[in-house]
Amino acid sequence: MLALVLAVAPTAAQQPANGQTRGFTVFLNGQAVGVENVLVESDAGGLVIVSQGRLDPPLNLELRFAEVRYAADDAPQLLSVESMVGDTPSLLETRFDRGVARSTGINGNVDIDRTDPVSVRPVVLVSGFFGAYEAVTRRLTGAEVGTELRAYVAPQAEVAIRLTALVTEIVQTPNSTLELLRYDVVVVDPAGEVPMSLTAEPDGSLARIVVPDQSLQVLRNDLASPLTRTVTFTNPGDERATIPASGFSLVGTLTLPEGPEVWPAAVLVSGVSDRDGTLSGVPTLAHLAGALAEAGIASIRYDRRGTGQSGGRVESATLDDYVEDTRSAFEWLEDRDDINGDLIAIVGIGDGAWVALQAAADEHDFAAVVSVSAPSTPGAEFSLDSLERSLVGSALTPDEVAARLELQRQIVEAVLTGVGWDQLSDEVRRQADTPWFQSYLAFDPAEAIEDIRSPMLFVAAGAYELVPSPHAEQLGTMARAEGEVDVIEVMTVSGMDDGGVEPGAPAPRISGGLMTAVVDWLVRTFAQAR
Repeated sequence: MLALVLAVAPTAAQQPANGQTRGFTVFLNGQAVGVENVLVESDAGGLVIVSQGRLDPPLNLELRFAEVRYAADDAPQLLSVESMVGDTPSLLETRFDRGVARSTGINGNVDIDRTDPVSVRPVVLVSGFFGAYEAVTRRLTGAEVGTELRAYVAPQAEVAIRLTALVTEIVQTPNSTLELLRYDVVVVDPAGEVPMSLTAEPDGSLARIVVPDQSLQVLRNDLASPLTRTVTFTNPGDERATIPASGFSLVGTLTLPEGPEVWPAAVLVSGVSDRDGTLSGVPTLAHLAGALAEAGIASIRYDRRGTGQSGGRVESATLDDYVEDTRSAFEWLEDRDDINGDLIAIVGIGDGAWVALQAAADEHDFAAVVSVSAPSTPGAEFSLDSLERSLVGSALTPDEVAARLELQRQIVEAVLTGVGWDQLSDEVRRQADTPWFQSYLAFDPAEAIEDIRSPMLFVAAGAYELVPSPHAEQLGTMARAEGEVDVIEVMTVSGMDDGGVEPGAPAPRISGGLMTAVVDWLVRTFAQAR
């Protein structure tokens, strides 16, 4: 099977080809373990790829020099590699001539001298030389799914590389937005198949290698930044947005309706870290933003502080901090000439719904508030109820269920009071003793609702099974009991389209029922407020 991270190989060093160097960072199990610098020359005479790099332990490889040359007709001519694998020197030179690969060199004390039959125009790969994969991405440019390439893994054997999927990706880096092509392939030889993905510029320039089975990623340096994100879904009116916050910036997406108008708007608050509110692979807030834009309502959604492309510190963030961030988003919208500052709503889903409720309670400038699948009980109570529901029908004995519930009670008590940590393990404390969890357990939605003066919509959505539908009705009952707000509505809708996939759509979508409920209610509410 194709070995990607253990090296064999190389030759006497030559001068690198002229061209622009592209740096790559190698990650293993999520940790940076090495670098490779790649130079590529491509002209009428053919293609030359030259690399130098290193891989730290446990891989422990120094790629002193690697070069592969192809003729104008894509036929390989020469592979030359000089490396150190730990303390073992390795030299390899492979020359190609009319379907024959002749490899010579030395790997430690072992001589290399073999001849292999190969295809006339295979791509040439060797372990530890990641830049060589640019020949693959260039060869796949314009190819259709099902295309199969031949690859000679020097100095071992020839294998097949079959294209299984082709996906266009929009990738946002701190400095630019890129449109890349991701080639999902399998490497096939008699021992089995290895899936991997190769991502490239439209001209075939290599940008990323991912080998899931080996927990290996090789990223071009501009894509290796933690502030880089792959855009999974876009709307026609999407624009990158940078929102000044308290000592840092929130980065998100502004979605505008079509036309030069002054629009009402909504701040969309995710219940998860990413701005699109991705749940079970469905970008719920991105879909909602598109539906709002079609109805003439702009929206802003953003990565939570300390995650994605947003600044700030996630480890110290509390629910109140996330509320403060919604205020920053509100003020950013209010300052825009194309937004009606008197008609800005806030919409929260899941945990984000609690943030939306508290934001509307703290600041009465929001024209409306929409809560989707928010718990109606305090956080401490809801966390215990959630665990108890999850254990119903499990294979645990009654005593085991009781033990787990008691442990959760102990954790809640310790988080809220600071007392009892000595009865719990260090690992439990590391996970539970956080500012966010403390603020979550202490939050009571009833207290927030007392101070809200904006029209309110509470939606129970089936996608959020952890929050049963009666919670929305209970929130509505609390709001009506206060008697301070004229417009209070409660709706129950499905969270996803039937079957999870909208007919003709390539991926699951948020349900039309949920989007219609939120969008139509906001349109009516804004119309009454004008």
